[in-house]
Amino acid sequence: MACDLLLCGSCRRLEGGRMIVNFEEVVKATKTRYAGEGLRVMKSAEFSNLHWKLQLNLSLCSTVMIGSHGGGLTWSLFMKPGSRLIEVIPKDSEQCGR
Repeated sequence: MACDLLLCGSCRRLEGGRMIVNFEEVVKATKTRYAGEGLRVMKSAEFSNLHWKLQLNLSLCSTVMIGSHGGGLTWSLFMKPGSRLIEVIPKDSEQCGR
């Protein structure tokens, strides 16, 4: 399970979840941007559907995690020291600074 950059999307919009609308575009742009740097990119359209052990393993091996605002990003606690978390928050969200 090799992964340096983990992209976590969500497909649960109808269930009240959050989603990155252009998730596939973000995946493509990320892979293009980091292609020459040897980063292994892993994507999970629905991180919460993965077994908890797989979620833990992905978090342990990731140096960058990108995902929509939500409880699933709690897995970033298990990332290596010096790792980065990029939390995507909708611009119209009450949690977004103005």
